[in-house]
Amino acid sequence: MKSLLIKGIYNAHVEDIAKKSPKEGGMIKILLILLSYVYLTEEEAVKRAFENPLIKSKIEEVKSAQYQKNQIFKSFLPQIKSSYSYSYSTFVDKITQPVLVGIDPVTLKPIYEFKEFEFGKSERRTLNLSFEWLLFSGFQRVYLFKMMDAMKNSKLKEEKLKQKEIELLVRMLYSQSLFLKNAIDKYNKILDILEEHIEVAKKRYEAGYTLELDVLRSEAERKSFESQIAEFEKIYTKVLTSLRTFCNIDVNEEIVLTDTLKPDTTFEEKDLKRIDIEVMEENIEMLEYNKKSAYSSFLPKIFCNVNYIYGRPYGLFKDEWGGYWGYFIGVSLDLFDFGKRIDEINKREADKKSLQYVLEFLKKKVKDDLISAKKEFESALKYFKAAKKTLELARKSLSISKDQYEKGFISNTDFLDALRRSLEAEIMYLNSIFKLKDAKMKYESIVYGVSLNF
Repeated sequence: MKSLLIKGIYNAHVEDIAKKSPKEGGMIKILLILLSYVYLTEEEAVKRAFENPLIKSKIEEVKSAQYQKNQIFKSFLPQIKSSYSYSYSTFVDKITQPVLVGIDPVTLKPIYEFKEFEFGKSERRTLNLSFEWLLFSGFQRVYLFKMMDAMKNSKLKEEKLKQKEIELLVRMLYSQSLFLKNAIDKYNKILDILEEHIEVAKKRYEAGYTLELDVLRSEAERKSFESQIAEFEKIYTKVLTSLRTFCNIDVNEEIVLTDTLKPDTTFEEKDLKRIDIEVMEENIEMLEYNKKSAYSSFLPKIFCNVNYIYGRPYGLFKDEWGGYWGYFIGVSLDLFDFGKRIDEINKREADKKSLQYVLEFLKKKVKDDLISAKKEFESALKYFKAAKKTLELARKSLSISKDQYEKGFISNTDFLDALRRSLEAEIMYLNSIFKLKDAKMKYESIVYGVSLNF
């Protein structure tokens, strides 16, 4: 919405901006820049992601399955067809027939002459209206209808699975982005402290209290920090780009993450709701109906056909329009095909069993995965508590080291060591918060059967 607003304002008022004074034009440009930012919470990111084309694709797959189901249902109903044809032939066969022309007055016997007649007409016009109905198909359509119903249910569950997958992926990307953003901020704060330290080191060097080597080491440390910041910024841009893609945010809009990175130490055990297992069970049911439909090829098929034909010539010889009805009922049965149908049944049974074995393995594995995910959260919680304590000590140590260096009680090397330990503790603490979130997301992904690979 904000991007549309910006474009609308820009397109409607760009000429007015050009006419205004530099000061007024500058203020409007600043307003446009502010409007181009997208302020995003985690919940808003998830809401935006539900409009993702991958989910829309699954919705269309559900519709497609429903249409296929409709088609099979309508095959139970009679079909009405019509056709019109015109034909012209340069050859018309002729027959010779005796024609009575009179009676002999003496013998009173009939007198015949042989004449040629056209057997048919060179031109033929026909309008055909047919009513066709497959009365019995050996239950094939019944099983196909049930198979399409199972397929539709499978697609509905796949849509639900895709929604959950994208939701967890977006939450993960949002948390990663927050971690990286906060890590960059911490680096910059430590860099500010280092800048102040370099100024103090220079003054102490000029006063003759320290060596030039201390200044050079401090400046080298600054370059090291700057290179690490650049690396974090590169990863942050990459993760934010992925988040932008999933949330359908325009490339010209700048994302501003408004949530804060807070530790969530609560853990709630959940019952398994494996959507992927539900999808596989629907697919197995579909394969079972598919196998049963193959058995129907051993049964006869009964069909009927009613035709009304209206054409000219009527029959073979009458050069006029006329119509007649035709009725037909038939039975067909495939008697022998060298075992082809049996092979098809065995193939479909093998396909079903293959999926059943995969499902059996998955049901056993999921319990172990759930226990493992719970233990991973417990480990993440221990790591968080240790990181929190380490951070408290590191911050206190840095504060003392800064004061002692300025008073000349410790060396430059000691201060830089304290600064590095403080930075490592800050990043460790942020990482521990992210690990808590990551462990919870992995646990939830196992509960629902979602893959977090992207």
